[in-house]
Amino acid sequence: MNIMKFITKIWIYIKYPNLFTMDLSKFLNKKKYEKYGLDGFPPNYIYFNRFNKKSNIIDVGCGFEAELSVTMINKFNLNAVAVDPTLKHESFLREIEKKYKPNFTYYQFALSENNGETTFFESNNCESGSLLSKHKNIQNDSICEYKVNLIDLPTLIAKTGFKEIAYLKIDIEGAEYGLFNEKNLKSLSIVNQLFVEFHHISVEGYSKKDTLKVVKSIENEGFKSFSYDGLNYLFFK
Repeated sequence: MNIMKFITKIWIYIKYPNLFTMDLSKFLNKKKYEKYGLDGFPPNYIYFNRFNKKSNIIDVGCGFEAELSVTMINKFNLNAVAVDPTLKHESFLREIEKKYKPNFTYYQFALSENNGETTFFESNNCESGSLLSKHKNIQNDSICEYKVNLIDLPTLIAKTGFKEIAYLKIDIEGAEYGLFNEKNLKSLSIVNQLFVEFHHISVEGYSKKDTLKVVKSIENEGFKSFSYDGLNYLFFK
């Protein structure tokens, strides 16, 4: 690394200390990652390669590109259900659904602890909105608000018709802290791998302690856990 690249790296770490923490965690966990034999791809996904064309995955908080679903379909020819409530993502996801039919299905819901309806805050500047008004994107960006339909895990799983889920990804921008009530935790019994993106660095009122509390509640359902970057967790059996 030349001197300019080194200085730039230091400047980035000073400006974004959470990035330094995540990179340090990756450095410290690299041997364990390799020992487990994990695979992954950007921006942060990790998994055990246990997939085939009969595998089913659910991609919650898929974003407008649904990059997890699309990548896994292309790699394994599996079945993916993508879930996202964001209105500005809808047209993109409908096009992906057309392109990858019948492997890709899109549901316009917000995953939550219960079924119902609530206000969703959509950022006009960033890809990710949130159900939580204290998310940094909602605090700092211009936003629009609208009602979205909520769906809990048992209802979502029943809607997919999946009897076994090879991989469930949950990226719901802070709402994960209220998600894992008893009925949602019990529905994880048919999930082989669960990947959760935690947002204690993004939502006011939550800390790493809250993340670890959720991690423990999921582990109590028979999962082991591993975090490569110290922020996002893979749970596996």
